[in-house]
Amino acid sequence: MASGQEGDGGHHEHERMPKNVKDLLQMCVTSQPSGTEVDGDGPSLQPMSKERKEWLETALTEMTVSPVERIKECLKKLSNKELNDVDEKIAALEELKEWCENLDFAIDFHKIGGYPILPELMDDVEPEIRWNTLELIAILVQNNPYCQKAGFRGRVVTTYVT
Repeated sequence: MASGQEGDGGHHEHERMPKNVKDLLQMCVTSQPSGTEVDGDGPSLQPMSKERKEWLETALTEMTVSPVERIKECLKKLSNKELNDVDEKIAALEELKEWCENLDFAIDFHKIGGYPILPELMDDVEPEIRWNTLELIAILVQNNPYCQKAGFRGRVVTTYVT
């Protein structure tokens, strides 16, 4: 079998392929032409102006959502006796269910006092609020020993499971 240039070229390319992240970084650094960061063609790095920095910080702050604050807002809506908008209550329950899928946020839900409202929601006249509340309880205690204990202590779980 004759060894041609095509076979050798393929072997050479295979040797250049990075095998891990360190090799990939090394390949990127060595293949970059020198002086590109100060070249007039590309962006140059400069200190950020005070106005731009303030704008960026404000934008990031406004875009950031605090899960605990959102949970508190949902609990406020659900505990508001004057709120008769069923759709708004259901939306709050659905948001709580999404947040509480995360085990840490489920624990936070208990720690900020979310459990006492659950029996009230279970007594609501709207069936959709009741089944969303049951689903929230299931999400809270699923694979979460802390919330399971808290649910049994507060009789939230035993009241609706039995």
